Amino acid sequence: MSLNRSNTHDRLARPGGFPSQQPRPAASASAGQGFRPTDLALYGPNCHREPTVAEEQLRRYSGMSANYKGDPSNIHNHSAVGLPDHKNCSFWMNGLPADVSVAEILGAIKDCGRVWALHINREEARTKYTHAGAKLVFFTEADATRFYVRHVMGPFVVRNRLIRVVRNRIKVQEQTQKEKYETRCLRVSGPAHLVNKNILLWYLGAQIIFETEDIIVHRKHPVGCVELRFAAYRGQAYPARKALLQWDEFVQAGGKVIYVRDPCDVLDRNLAP
Repeated sequence: MSLNRSNTHDRLARPGGFPSQQPRPAASASAGQGFRPTDLALYGPNCHREPTVAEEQLRRYSGMSANYKGDPSNIHNHSAVGLPDHKNCSFWMNGLPADVSVAEILGAIKDCGRVWALHINREEARTKYTHAGAKLVFFTEADATRFYVRHVMGPFVVRNRLIRVVRNRIKVQEQTQKEKYETRCLRVSGPAHLVNKNILLWYLGAQIIFETEDIIVHRKHPVGCVELRFAAYRGQAYPARKALLQWDEFVQAGGKVIYVRDPCDVLDRNLAP
């Protein structure tokens, strides 16, 4: 088993022995359905410039923080205005260690539910405070309720530190349009020269910006099998799966990618309410 401490993977330099050309999307992908790399992967941190006064007003109108660096025109980034607090699937964590990792936070969540997204706000930890904050979102209201009962009404501890957790004021409703098998975790299998930790990080690093809780190598030869536990489904696991299924060499070699269980999920989904 090969473990990977949580890291942000941006445009990875091509190590020696890696393919000499940028991976190509599958030719079978029709126009309008092909994978488009994220703006952050394409343009780097400069795509998150300081907002204008008008853009700050749009953020406030949409229920966002004026300091939000994402795309305010994307409706999925807006607060679910009017959503009752008990239906809010988003939480805010405060008082985390400044250098906290995705693995440390998600590792403290067991038998609660599928995590939709975890985002650690490290920028303020570097510039303003001695601690970090983080946004945690679950797929469903039931999952969020289990977490609330255990870690908002009860303690949430990271690195022997008691962390303050509250419902996030930027509200997120449950993801009813998603299938129950969809998670932030992918298992990739295929020929070992394509499906190994280094090549997968090289390929995905050119398409998206992502963080991982863990990378587990289940098998190396003759067929590789690697499990990628991303920090989020939206913006990470979902586009990663799409990008892999539109990679010519991977598809033509019989590569497969499936969603697998989120280790934060309830231990027995059949018994969960």
